[in-house]
Parts: sequence; C-alpha cells; structure tokens
Amino acid sequence: MSFTPVQADSRHSLSEAVCEQIQAAIAQGHLQPGERLPPERDLAEQMGVSRALLREALVRLQADGFISSRGRGGMTVSDLGHQEITSPLVRLMLQRPQAVLDVLELRMALEGTATELATRRATDEDRARISKAFDVMWRDWEQRVPEADRARHDADFHLAIAAATRNFAIQHVLGSLHALVQGAMANAHQLVQDSRTLQDDLIGQHAAIRDGILAREPLRARRAAEAHLEFVRRLYGTPDAPTAQAPTGL
Repeated sequence: MSFTPVQADSRHSLSEAVCEQIQAAIAQGHLQPGERLPPERDLAEQMGVSRALLREALVRLQADGFISSRGRGGMTVSDLGHQEITSPLVRLMLQRPQAVLDVLELRMALEGTATELATRRATDEDRARISKAFDVMWRDWEQRVPEADRARHDADFHLAIAAATRNFAIQHVLGSLHALVQGAMANAHQLVQDSRTLQDDLIGQHAAIRDGILAREPLRARRAAEAHLEFVRRLYGTPDAPTAQAPTGL
C-alpha cells in the first residue's frame, strides 16, 4: 500500500502522525501480520518526513509491539496479541478436552461470516493466497502426510480467509488463536485418520469453500464453510461418524 504526507497539529507531532497512519493501516487490514513495511527511503518520501523522524516513529511502533525488526529484511507487522491470548488457552485445551468443543463453537460463530466477508472483499492477491493454501492441503491429502502437518496447513487455509476479510477484529482474534485452532484441528484430523472416505469429505469441504470464494459467490462460500463446521461438530458430537459423502468441488 502507499502512504500519504503527514502534518503536525496542536495535538500531534509529526512523529505521532506517522505512527497513527501506520497503526491505522494495520487496523484497517491494509497491512497484514508478517507483511513488510516499505523501505525507509520510500516510506519517508511518501509521508513527506525525514528518515531520522521516520526512524523515531518506527522505534516507537516497535516498542509498542506493532512492528518488529527483521534485520536487513526491514520492519514487518507483528501478529498482535498472539502470545498473550494463545499460550494460556493452548494449555487449557491440553488439560481440558471440552475446550476443543469450545474452540469449535467459536469457529462456528465467526467463520461463516468471515468467509462471506472474505468472498466480498478479497483482492486477486488474497484469492491467490487462499488458493495456494488449499493446494498445500490437497498435496497433504494425496501424500497422506502426518496429521500435525495437515492440521497446520488446515489452519493456514482458514487464516488466509480471515486475512481477506479486511476486518481487524476477525483477523487478529483468529490470528491470535492460531495455535489453539491448530490444536483443535489436529484433534479433528485424528478422528478421521483411519477413514479415507472421511478424509475425502474434509478435503472436498475445503475445496467447496475455496471454489465459492474464487467464484465470488459470498452465500455459496458461507454455506460451504458452515457445512464444513457442522460436519466437524458431528464428528465430536455423535457416537457414529458422519455418513461419508463424495467430495465436491474437486
């Protein structure tokens, strides 16, 4: 993204104005966790400030945890709140199996809406990222990789969708819970590890979500996401596994 020249006023110094513009870009989803900021020279020129003043603002943003240094790779946007939210909840899940179902309820409350918003708002770059994440899942399915890897790549697919919502709250709630969601997904993958037909169902459900997003059909994508989560809920909530269905959208 590009930035605009900043001006000082009675309430803000130039340095504070620089900080606020970068913070706003993060809050509005224009800068994603892990994304690099433009090079110092370019950023200073876009904002109409000296490189010395820009560095002052970047130091403040880094101290506040909004960005982090990657050495010669420059500054990248931090994954806000990741450690504070994730660590206690991961320990809780390990100690309390019911917490896996709690995570699923959270996902059922958020991901249908998130998938619909992502379909409406995704850029070509977002759609490419979602498609690439699915391709990794497809490779996992074909090669029957270990369930821990499948769970990690499953979580990456859903986080790519969250990023495409351009909704700050959705992105950072789901992003901060990444390890917890991944742990819950690992549990779900364990439930189907001995059934190729159920594995087929799971990959087919993700393909249907991807297809709805790529087709730019919000309600179709939302229904696919909700159907997937209902399938997972039934894996946990009934004595018998769901009836296997042929994969769709493959």
